[in-house]
Amino acid sequence: MDDLGWPRKTGRSFADAPHPRQGAMSFPLLQPSITAWFLLALGATVAVRPAYGQNDTALEKIAVLELEVVGATVEEGAALSDRLREEILKTGRFTLVDRGQLEAVMEEQALQQTTCAGSECALEAGRILGAGQIVTGKLTRLSRSLWQVSAQIVDVRTAQILRAESVQHEGPFIGLIRQGMPELAAKLAGRSPDPGPAAGAVSPALPLAAVPPPAPPPPEAEPAEPTQAPPSGWEGRLRVYFSPATAFTMTLSLETESSTGSGDTTTVDEEIGGSGVSLGLDFGVSDGVVIWAASHRGTVETLSVSFETFDIELEDVDGTFSATTFGIDAVFTTGDFSFLVGGGLFSSSATFEGTIVETGAFVESDAAVSGILLNLRFDYTFPVGLFLGAGLDLGFGSASGRETEGTSSASGGLVLFYIPIGYTF
Repeated sequence: MDDLGWPRKTGRSFADAPHPRQGAMSFPLLQPSITAWFLLALGATVAVRPAYGQNDTALEKIAVLELEVVGATVEEGAALSDRLREEILKTGRFTLVDRGQLEAVMEEQALQQTTCAGSECALEAGRILGAGQIVTGKLTRLSRSLWQVSAQIVDVRTAQILRAESVQHEGPFIGLIRQGMPELAAKLAGRSPDPGPAAGAVSPALPLAAVPPPAPPPPEAEPAEPTQAPPSGWEGRLRVYFSPATAFTMTLSLETESSTGSGDTTTVDEEIGGSGVSLGLDFGVSDGVVIWAASHRGTVETLSVSFETFDIELEDVDGTFSATTFGIDAVFTTGDFSFLVGGGLFSSSATFEGTIVETGAFVESDAAVSGILLNLRFDYTFPVGLFLGAGLDLGFGSASGRETEGTSSASGGLVLFYIPIGYTF
């Protein structure tokens, strides 16, 4: 007999084989040894046991809320939120709550995703959707070309923060979409971006039972079209500003022929000054060129008249002033500082009146000056898009109006100083 108690092949039948229990009816085929039963049972167990990793754990259901934005636009935040959802789904670690369902729940609860991030209402939205975890985060524009996105995974059941990660990107916004969001999604999933096998490397063979089956492919999701933000510099950008403190000086230089007919001329210089406000806008043709226009309004407060041999002093001066300027500047940018220099055209006018101190005579007049100007401006832009600066316009041209009647020549100038406070769109 062999080790299992079965008869060896000797040419005899099973009936001729001896049996340990003499005198008893023997059924050798029905009485294998204990060892054989153990092996059969073990084989059955191995045959019905599922492969490793199959149905061991279910994928966590997760909802990704819209990113809160600081110093950036809502459209930029929405584009990054869509890309983050797509990249989180690609990790294969989660099942994703449909964006439409998320928006429907938020609308039903009369909530805004961007204001709900990190608060109890976000957890409540996750519970309603049946999500075990939610992702909340923030997009911050630190400077013109420096961005930061921070995100955290929160357990809906316990309100505990399970993981918090962040990425920074310096450069155009599109780079944050293409490189920053895959990196952030990988960090949130607890893995690094797969660099792939080294050249010439061979993966070690594993026993068949130890190889987990591949994860089921994620459902097809429509990739969201990223919103292309304006470039980080001046190109394609509109800046609107207001100056609450504008000072102006209009000058007139008039030459009149002598009444004696001798051909001699007399020069009269007038200076009209005051203060007011300005409203302007800039449009960036490129990062180095900007087109601008501005309107200035003010009140005449001072008036002086100088002849070749004497001056006239006036009091109770009053009047109105207006000017329009426009032109093109070159832009030089260093960090958040910008310096603009260029030229353009201007047109200005003033109506004024006053009383001559020496004689008490009342005088009133008007004048206009138009021509070319030099524009100089300095700006500092804050991370939130606001900017503050100082500007100076120097103009020179020809004069016209009542003051120039009877003169042989009339020229004038304009000086404008203003403090622009505005916002970059």
